[in-house]
Amino acid sequence: MGLAAALVDAAALITLVVVSERGLPLGWQVVPAALTGLSVPLVGPLSRSRWVRPADGDPEPTSAVLSLDGIVDEVPFTTGPALFRARGEAPLRTTGRAVPRFPFSL
Repeated sequence: MGLAAALVDAAALITLVVVSERGLPLGWQVVPAALTGLSVPLVGPLSRSRWVRPADGDPEPTSAVLSLDGIVDEVPFTTGPALFRARGEAPLRTTGRAVPRFPFSL
């Protein structure tokens, strides 16, 4: 299922690029765009299933690698917004400008 979704997603993305580059009307672009969004392969479960195989069914290493996978998967979601916010407010502190460089980081 994951490989089929990846192939459909790649074909839809290539079709979207070709249709967009040729300047076809928006109606021709909507279908491959929707198919691209609907066929994104679920990388998380695929990656977790690959982590379990080397642990050979032993509960202790399986638990450890799945914990590591969870941490690696969640760190960008928890630290990303904070880092972006800090980057967006840094120009305010150094230049004294009233509007930050990234207005959507307010």
